[in-house]
Amino acid sequence: MRLKQLEEFVAVVQAGSVRGAARKLGTTQPALTKALQRLEEEIGSPLLLRSGRGVSLTAFGRALLPHAEAVQAELQRAADDLEQLRGGPERSLSVSVTPVAGITIIPEALRLFRREFPDVLVSVLDGLSPPGISLLKIGAVDFYVGSAKGAQDERSFGSMQLAPNEIVVACRPGHPLQKATRLGDLVQAQWAFTGKDGFRGELLDDAFEHAGLPKPTSVTHCASFTTLLSVVEASDLLALIPSRILGRGPFGNVLVPLTLPEMRLEISPIRVVWKAANALTPGAKAFINALRQASR
Repeated sequence: MRLKQLEEFVAVVQAGSVRGAARKLGTTQPALTKALQRLEEEIGSPLLLRSGRGVSLTAFGRALLPHAEAVQAELQRAADDLEQLRGGPERSLSVSVTPVAGITIIPEALRLFRREFPDVLVSVLDGLSPPGISLLKIGAVDFYVGSAKGAQDERSFGSMQLAPNEIVVACRPGHPLQKATRLGDLVQAQWAFTGKDGFRGELLDDAFEHAGLPKPTSVTHCASFTTLLSVVEASDLLALIPSRILGRGPFGNVLVPLTLPEMRLEISPIRVVWKAANALTPGAKAFINALRQASR
C-alpha cells in the first residue's frame, strides 16, 4: 500500500462516492476507480460496495479506514510540527478528554491557552480511558487528559500529573440517604453507573465486599456521564462521582456527596499524556502549561 492509495481511499469514503472524491482530488473518475481496484487487488479483498447511491464500506474497508485516517493524521501532524519548528504559525491541536477533565480542567485551560495562541484550531473529543489512550497511540489526537493508569510507565508516552482523582458517593439534595454515614445504610440503595464495563460498579462491589455487605443489585447503567448526572439529579439513585465536579460546572450544585468515612476511593490521578516521539511545539508546551495552571 502506498500513501497516495490510502489518501484516495479515505477521500472516497469521506465524499461518499467516487465521482465526488475524484472532483476533490483533481483527477478523473475512471482513474480513481482503477486506483481503488489496484488497492483492492493488493489487499486481496473488496473495500467498497458500489451502488447508484454511492459507496459503502465492506468489513475489510471498515478495518482499514481508521488506520488510513491515522496515517493521514500523523503525516499532517508531522508537516505541522516541522512548519512550527521553522517558525511558522501553530495551526491545530487536538485533545481527548474524560468527562471529569472536560468539566473541571479544560474550560479554564482553553481560556489560558487562547491568550497566547488565539488562532489555533483546538479540537476537544470525549474519550474515556483506554479508548482515549488508543486515539493517542494511533495519532488521532495530540493529547489525552484524564485518568490514565500505567501511562506514566510506558516509554512511548510522556505525561504529567495534573490532579488527584477521588471518587465519592453522590446524590441529589434532599435524598432520603443524604445523611447516611455508614456503608451499611446503603445496602438497599439503587445505583447508577457509567464507564467501560461498569468500572465504578466494580469499585463499589469491592467496597461492599470488604465491609462484609452484600453487593448492590439494583443498578442502572448509563452510556454517557451527562446522562448519569441527569438521572441521579432527578431520582433517588446514588452514583460514584469524581469529587472534583461537585461545586463546579453545570452539575456542580445539583449533586451532593455523602459523608462515608469508611469509603474513601481514589483511582489513578488525572494526567496529561502525549506521545514521547512527538516533538513538543511551542503551542503544545503552552497547552500543557495551561492544563497545569487550570488544575490547581
